[in-house]
Order: sequence, then C-alpha cells, then structure tokens
Amino acid sequence: LSPMVGYFFGGKSNFYEGSLKIKDNINYGLHLGFDAGGHSMLELSYAVSASEAQWRPNFSYIDLLPSREFDIQTHMFLIGGTKGVELSNPQLIGFGTFKAGAVYYNATNGDISDVWRFMINLGAGIKYYFTDKVGIKFQGNMYMPMYFNGGGIYCGIGSGGSNCGASVSSTVVIFQGDLTAGLIFKLGQ
Repeated sequence: LSPMVGYFFGGKSNFYEGSLKIKDNINYGLHLGFDAGGHSMLELSYAVSASEAQWRPNFSYIDLLPSREFDIQTHMFLIGGTKGVELSNPQLIGFGTFKAGAVYYNATNGDISDVWRFMINLGAGIKYYFTDKVGIKFQGNMYMPMYFNGGGIYCGIGSGGSNCGASVSSTVVIFQGDLTAGLIFKLGQ
C-alpha cells in the first residue's frame, strides 16, 4: 500500500482548431500492489490532479470557439506490472513499471463535456526500505491518453500464400507526466 503525492505536468495538445494547455499542479493518489515473486508486483493505482485548462483557438476559429479558461480534474485509473532489481544493497530497489487503464477528464464547468480515454503509463523509480514493512519511493511517470482513429480486418491471397490480419490506429492525445514521492506499507506476512 503506497499513498503518494507529486507534481503533475498537465501537457499541451495542438488541434486544427487551436491548442489546449492543462496547467501543471500537484497530484495525489494511491498504489495498491500484490507481490508476484522476486521484486515483481501487480499494481492497481489511482491518481488525481485538479488544475486549470486554457483553450486558445487558431485565427479562423476565434468566433466559433473563443478563448477560455476552465477548471479540470484529471482522474487516472491504471493496472499493470512493476519489475524491480536490487541496487547497491537489499534495502534499495530500482524499478520500472508499465500500466494501462483509463483517464477521466472532468471539466467542472457545466458547458464542457467530460471525456474518458484509454491510457498507457511508463514509469521508473527507486524504493528504499527502512524496515521489512516500511519504506519510501520516488517515481517518475509518463502518461499517454489515446484516441482511437479506426480499425480494420483484412485477408488476402498472393504468391506467398494466404494471410489475414487486423489493425487498430490510435493517436496519443496529450503527453502528461509526474514526479512523485510516497510511503510504502507492506501488509500481511
């Protein structure tokens, strides 16, 4: 069990109509890990950041989509794996993580629609254990919410034989990240 707090980099995304910038702010959350042997874990995590977003339209969209600022909350729900390795001593563990899940962008102004997106997360950090049950960890994460553009299924026959396949096209909407610190509490055995 690991409560955490950190600094969230909100990111910026450019569209044909203009640009959206989510301001940097603090975030906090909780990681719940299940031991998978060695220094590997299955981890569930939740993090939230409350911030402000700025919309700036391109010249031809000023009248249709005027500039505005609004409050936004970013809620991240992820599940994945963490793999660690002992560094200079058994109490110091370096680790990497890969998770997938969903992000919920909640615009707190009533006239802006909320949005759910599929998200993947890459992270790395270090853990230091003071005792067998208590420690601290420092972690950096890169969050990539995605927009799926389309997909297809195909089959064909040619000189090399027959072949079938499927494809999915997606785009990372906005790159986001954080730097966090947290406490570690090992429960159970």
